Amino acid sequence: MCDLPLETRSHGVLSRSAGSAHADLGEALRRAQILSVDEAHNFLNPKSARTRMLLRNMADHTVLFTATPINKSVVDLLRLADMLGADNLDDSTLVMFENLLRRRIPGALSSGELDVLRREIQRFTVRRTKAQLNAMVDKAPSSYLDDNGRQCRFPEHRSQVYSLSESEADRRIAAEIRQQAGQLSGISLIRNTVEMPDALIREGWTEEKYLNARLLSAKRLATYLVMAALRSSKAALLEHLVGTDAAVEESELGAWTKQQVTGNRIGRLEELAGHAPGSTLKVDVPAWLIDDAEHGQAAGEEQARYQKILELCRSLSTERETTKAQTLLNLLAEHQQIVAFDSRPITLAYIAKILRPKLGIPNVILATGDNAAGKRGVRTALALGSTRKGVVALCSDAMSEGINLQQASAIVHLDMPSVVRVAEQRVGRVDRMDSPHEAIEAWWPEDANEFALRTDERFIERYETVDSLLGSNMPLPEELTNAPRVIHAKELIEEYDEAKVSWDGLQDAFAPVRALVDGNESLIPHETYEHYRNVRARVNARVSVVGAVRPWAFFCVAGTKLGAPHWVFVESEQEQPVTKLSEIAEALRYRLDSTTKNLLFDDRAAARLERMLEQLVETERTLLPRKKQRALEEMEAVLNDYVDMAYQERRQDVAERLRRIRGVFGNTSPAMGIDWNTIAEKWLDLVRPVWYARLLDRRRRKPLRLRDIRDDLIGEKRLDFDVVAQTFEKIRSLPALDERVICCILGLES
Repeated sequence: MCDLPLETRSHGVLSRSAGSAHADLGEALRRAQILSVDEAHNFLNPKSARTRMLLRNMADHTVLFTATPINKSVVDLLRLADMLGADNLDDSTLVMFENLLRRRIPGALSSGELDVLRREIQRFTVRRTKAQLNAMVDKAPSSYLDDNGRQCRFPEHRSQVYSLSESEADRRIAAEIRQQAGQLSGISLIRNTVEMPDALIREGWTEEKYLNARLLSAKRLATYLVMAALRSSKAALLEHLVGTDAAVEESELGAWTKQQVTGNRIGRLEELAGHAPGSTLKVDVPAWLIDDAEHGQAAGEEQARYQKILELCRSLSTERETTKAQTLLNLLAEHQQIVAFDSRPITLAYIAKILRPKLGIPNVILATGDNAAGKRGVRTALALGSTRKGVVALCSDAMSEGINLQQASAIVHLDMPSVVRVAEQRVGRVDRMDSPHEAIEAWWPEDANEFALRTDERFIERYETVDSLLGSNMPLPEELTNAPRVIHAKELIEEYDEAKVSWDGLQDAFAPVRALVDGNESLIPHETYEHYRNVRARVNARVSVVGAVRPWAFFCVAGTKLGAPHWVFVESEQEQPVTKLSEIAEALRYRLDSTTKNLLFDDRAAARLERMLEQLVETERTLLPRKKQRALEEMEAVLNDYVDMAYQERRQDVAERLRRIRGVFGNTSPAMGIDWNTIAEKWLDLVRPVWYARLLDRRRRKPLRLRDIRDDLIGEKRLDFDVVAQTFEKIRSLPALDERVICCILGLES
């Protein structure tokens, strides 16, 4: 996918990249039917101008492009719901959001609630793998050319492994560090009152089970933090133990600094000692949780363990860091530009210290989250078309998204990316569709067993971000009780290359539809689909009749000038039509196979089709996006009050005009095509100022819905009655619904 500037297209699609700007931004956002937001997690700050501008949209459909759709905090979830539009979500999901936002404990989602959230977000998710995009290029090569006529496609991805060749002495020290880390209690990670989260109560957890899991989580997390730092570098572990400033001085990094100092676990224990977090649990708990004196003693014992780890850390050599730097130097013999990633900025600074005397300061660019000059330098040196040679860009994961560095032909993981998402983001900087290289290389570190990633540590990374876990009352899952094993680079490479798992649990919203015409289990041969997809002859309507156990019908309803077409599935006269694409695709797949018989369109089929169409007319409003359905419900409710108000104020003329407009909601005549889409859109336009004012209310603690502004609309922010009447009197009717059905599959008892 290319990053496009903001533009409004004839079919009402708006693309908004994080850094783009346009003079007509406000109007484009207001009128957009489909809103797509690149790097959507950059729009979570409600105080920023770009977020406020984005929130003005009332698009029918919203697509958020982001590597992290489910974020760390409750407030982030609220922002996400606002961007999607709360009225686009199911009622059950909205209830879940509201319950979540009322809780004091961040991240308190049960596994069931997370599944609901994923399913809802999936409806807004468009996802394509590089293999899928290259397959699309293969099918239509002439459609994917750059300005110079060069074929655009993702380069071949070659995964490689480099050994760190740790000495026997360092391996023994690493084993001792792991042993000491395994004895940590995690007391410094339990800072808040321990209380049973509502999410776990609903799942049937007992307080005893929760307490054991919470204590185990703190212990495993404390171990993980030590070993993750150790895998990065000696300097990173020093930073974790004694803080950034002390680690910089001890590692002789000179003037290198970062804006936000981190780590210093030993110092934090000194500050926390004697301040028991407390507990609301009714079961017996460790004394240090509720007694300040006991807490002070336990903190002292924990500090002694960290001191032992510090002594071991100081006895380590820096051979691993030197080997990583030498790997980068060796790769420069084959690659003109290299990107290297590590999650710890202090590790990057240390490797830069090794490389700069050998390559020269300008050719070693350090780019971290708080280094603006480094960011600019990397963007320039590794941008497409750059002729710089012998450049090594040392990047933190803050640089692993939103930038293109495709002139580089190799990416090196200096630390092990424990989840596919991190590897995808890092490699994605050079693995671009317009890469000038036919192949790119990704190098993964093979740590010795004593340093290597374990399954339990990886599980922590995959479960939730560590920052979110710190201070949280949610325990890690019980899977952590399993005996950990070493994970080697080859295993992670295979998972990345073969995409064995989906890191976020999300799939593409249109995948079930594409599967009907593509892949090994398609219902329609690909050649047939391609033939009819390119036919330009006009067909008013096409009806196919097939045998079925019970009557059903699939309709494709043509779109209007500004409205998208609709799919709808009807199974019986008693049931509501199905309008979700995934459910329709599943219904068609279940009913159409190689044994399905074609039937003639006769009088019996015509009669059944007419009844199905009558049912469809009665529920035509369900074809609209959920937000527009709710807009119509609110419009009808508010109009009821407006009509009464107008009569009470003796404004007979305007009261009658409003009453006639309200009357359309009771009309179910199949001969009259009501443009519900335009009516809903006009209502959303009218209420937008009131809605937006409420959206920016800082006291709001739940996703904003259209019904939440009803009192405002019938109160002090009442709309002008004449404006309302004039707005809806101008809307033209549509052809009857049966005239807008362009194709149908009708299932009849055979």
